[in-house]
Amino acid sequence: MARKAIKVVHVNQLVIRGNAKRGELNPPIAVRGKSRGSCKVAYGHEAELLLDGKVVGRFVYRPFHPLDCGAKLWFESDTLEVRPVIRTEEEIKNG
Repeated sequence: MARKAIKVVHVNQLVIRGNAKRGELNPPIAVRGKSRGSCKVAYGHEAELLLDGKVVGRFVYRPFHPLDCGAKLWFESDTLEVRPVIRTEEEIKNG
């Protein structure tokens, strides 16, 4: 059975800071599709998380409409149960 390529969502803080400093709107979210021999990258202001073709969550970049806490980029979902996971230092270091 073929393994599915792992998807990585990367939030580029340098782009967010640069946008704030220069008044630009460059997309700070990179979605990387890792597979053998290639690493395709797509950039956006939002990234949708799909399950069976349905949007179940998304990363949102709103520099002009931040959350009350000041966040300009966040993940939101009304269909997923989200729980925080605390790892030990050893688990974090060993990946």
